[in-house]
Amino acid sequence: MSRNHSPVCGNLSIHAKWIISLLIACHFIGIFTAVAVTADTRGGTPILPGRLTAVFRPYLEFLFLDSAYQFFAPNPTPTKKFYFRIVGRDGLGQWVEFPRKEDYFVPFMYHRSWKIAQNSIRRSGGSKQVLDAETYICLASFVRRIGREFTNREHDVGQEAQWIDVYEVRHRPMSPAEAARGLSQTNASLYRPSLLGRFTVDGSPLRDGRVRSIRMARLAEGIVQNDVLPRLKQRADMETTNAVLALADAVGVPAPIRSLIAGHPELIDGSALDLPERVSEAIEEDDPLPE
Repeated sequence: MSRNHSPVCGNLSIHAKWIISLLIACHFIGIFTAVAVTADTRGGTPILPGRLTAVFRPYLEFLFLDSAYQFFAPNPTPTKKFYFRIVGRDGLGQWVEFPRKEDYFVPFMYHRSWKIAQNSIRRSGGSKQVLDAETYICLASFVRRIGREFTNREHDVGQEAQWIDVYEVRHRPMSPAEAARGLSQTNASLYRPSLLGRFTVDGSPLRDGRVRSIRMARLAEGIVQNDVLPRLKQRADMETTNAVLALADAVGVPAPIRSLIAGHPELIDGSALDLPERVSEAIEEDDPLPE
């Protein structure tokens, strides 16, 4: 009994079959580099996959295959978000968090925006990390959009934006031990912000391209001191926690810092001199150590 051969494969020469096999092998090698290049929590990026990534990255990005596929336990990678601080003429800031799930009615539209946040930022330069030219183009586009939306709305921060600070914030998944002791998903200790730069409303950079890592406690302190407390002093009806949270929502305070204010209303009382200590203590109190 004769074997059935595919008419397509039967007409291919041995060289064509080798070329097709090589292309298929390169495809899977490229996917392997995307998975293996992700830095391990116990060390740095593997050397060989790191070098191969430069070769395969354009192909993987074109086909949207440049994911590390680390979505589940035991070692899911941190997700990223953008925080934009829009500063008006009065020096007060309005915050925009991107993407924010509450702004999307359809889940796949949220995940599409989420994908943009994961892949927009590229860094280089070792310990003194800087942003590359493509990242600046992407950030300038973001800033122009945020600035345009801001000027089309009326805020108590001021009618005209002066500059926009852009932060990249990494949100680390909880470990099993943290989940067991009841840590909230919006706990401030799970976030790691970096200041990417300051831009004019038209997207022009106002600072150098160095990425500056900051502590979450420092970011929370700045928001409370510079954008929340000055507004509270202007309002006489902000005596309850719900009123303060309503003001925080109007300012667009990011979720982890809003949760910090909700759980520790004492942050808005007292002297601003000891605010850094009170913020740090509040974050530590929300992340209790196991007994």
